[in-house]
Amino acid sequence: MFRSRLRQLSAEERVFNRYLMHWNRSGQRLNCCAFPEGKKLLSFTTDSGWCGVIDPLVWLNHVQPDYAGLAPQALRDDEIVALFLAMPQPLSLSPDELAYQRIVTASWLKETEKSSRKWPVVAAPQGFIWLTALPAWQGQGQGQAAPLLRGNLPVRLNFELGESQFHSPGLHQLTCGDVLLVNRLTHWVTSQGKKLGIFHSSGEDMTIEAYDESLHQPEAGEEDVEVDWQQTTLQGRSAIPIKLTFLLEQRVVSFDECEQLLNGGVIPCTPGAEESITVLANGMAVAKGALIWLDDRMGVEINTLNDGSGHG
Repeated sequence: MFRSRLRQLSAEERVFNRYLMHWNRSGQRLNCCAFPEGKKLLSFTTDSGWCGVIDPLVWLNHVQPDYAGLAPQALRDDEIVALFLAMPQPLSLSPDELAYQRIVTASWLKETEKSSRKWPVVAAPQGFIWLTALPAWQGQGQGQAAPLLRGNLPVRLNFELGESQFHSPGLHQLTCGDVLLVNRLTHWVTSQGKKLGIFHSSGEDMTIEAYDESLHQPEAGEEDVEVDWQQTTLQGRSAIPIKLTFLLEQRVVSFDECEQLLNGGVIPCTPGAEESITVLANGMAVAKGALIWLDDRMGVEINTLNDGSGHG
């Protein structure tokens, strides 16, 4: 629907843009220009993968000034190409990404290959070099990343005590004072729906054990008393499954802090968190309550019901 209005960007152009942004940040500002009109140009390929185009007469004027005034009358086209290929490094230029050992191929640029397209241009002692191909971007300059990407990116951690299966009629009849049983204790630490670890609380502090799905084994009682609603004869709205998640608390930490917590760090418990458990129904906050024990089962006694606009 929007494609016709969007700027089209090819994979080649994206590579060029990455290099240009990197060079500009490092102070090597490059301009983009079209090939000069009315001149014979030499196209070449280096052994490091990048390709370029030069004005051979300007190049000759620098490397062989005696020939420059005579060409093209004194030097045939093939002789200029041979001279260019014979030199160990006929071009010297500063960007480290354009380092090379030798020129692999060189040929005259055909008229059909010329266009009005603008190419990045490097100013070398031997004249301007139009860059027509660059190697795949390898992530140079990653140390230049914005501070936001160096560890300050916020991460929302959810400390989930457990979960239960529920059904629509029961949820609609929920009132303050009711108790929702926690059928499955999980102690998951999640973020954006992904399990990051399992938290352990000492009452004052919490530690997080990093989650490895291949190593995790369900603990005793983790699969307790889970209702299989698929075996019932509920119809219509009643057949839609509802997952209740009991959230002990949420914390927003930096990316660096999250990494430290997953590597054995300690985080203090929020005082009174067990008195303000958030109940999520399919991800939406529907109630708050206090954690209790009811007949040797953990549950949440509801003291506040949401109006349906809150989200966890």
